[in-house]
Amino acid sequence: KMQAPTEDQWNLVRRHYREMKPIKQIYTTWRDPMYDWFCDASQQQFLTKIIQDPVCLRAPPSVRYQKGFINSFVQETESHGEEVIFPILDRYMKLLEMDETNDHFISYQARDQVITIQVANTFNEVGLTTWEAGLFLTEWILSNPQEWKGKRIGELGSGVGITAVGLAMAGASTIVGSDYTEVVLDNLCRAFNLNGYHAWDASRSVMTDPTHTAASNDTQTECRVLQLDWEHPSDLATSEFLRMDAVIAADCVYDRGLIVHLVNLLRKFADNAIPIYIATTRRNPDTLAFFLDQLQSKGLQYEDIANQIHMDDIFEYRREGILLHKIQLAA
Repeated sequence: KMQAPTEDQWNLVRRHYREMKPIKQIYTTWRDPMYDWFCDASQQQFLTKIIQDPVCLRAPPSVRYQKGFINSFVQETESHGEEVIFPILDRYMKLLEMDETNDHFISYQARDQVITIQVANTFNEVGLTTWEAGLFLTEWILSNPQEWKGKRIGELGSGVGITAVGLAMAGASTIVGSDYTEVVLDNLCRAFNLNGYHAWDASRSVMTDPTHTAASNDTQTECRVLQLDWEHPSDLATSEFLRMDAVIAADCVYDRGLIVHLVNLLRKFADNAIPIYIATTRRNPDTLAFFLDQLQSKGLQYEDIANQIHMDDIFEYRREGILLHKIQLAA
């Protein structure tokens, strides 16, 4: 006799849905002959645990992804000779009438917490996309909260804000997230707010408020967002970063023109004995070599510590080829 899906299996399906994983990855789970995913009782569970998941109702995946996910479940249900219950069909029909938006939400399971971020639908918006090195850096932080608790941390190229939110969850006392364009800075404020934190938008001198009360340590964490032009850093941005206990960045090494300005900025931090950690996905070896050569030319030494640090497997992503450079003044 087929069994009802377990709670762990439903949690896996919900995690795929929240994180917008490729739908084909869940087919193996749905097609396991030991479990009845498509009887009326299981369909009701799909409705309440997935479609009506409070996290996704508040911060939904893209309309296109929702359509595809529910349509796949409907097709699997019908292929097993079951009738689809009306509330699932009704939700699908309503989705068919909806237009796609320019952006959507992804919610990552971080142990017993959830990190929700807003991302763009197109990959040419580099500052509004989740990159694997960002997940790596966030995973390192959440795996070692004792290293970050009570610290003042500045982040270069914060993008969608997943690492900045991870720092807040780890108990950092001050987080200064930075980027260049206004649309990315607005989204960075939104990332703090989505996860229950107030954020001070330094470029407009306004406080942005949480969209819900998810974070219990909000009053203990100062979250600041500011514009930082690597080529011409403002006095405000420079002074903010020079009072940090550490500076971090993820996937900022991709453009030679920007690398020159980035390294000049790193030298300023290193001159003030601020530890620097840069996570990079190994893509173009020539670009990476150029970055490392620039570090040496500015009197900076580096060490890849990716294989030396303790990390738990918190997120699902490809870890191979990710480097974590610790950078400081050459001895």
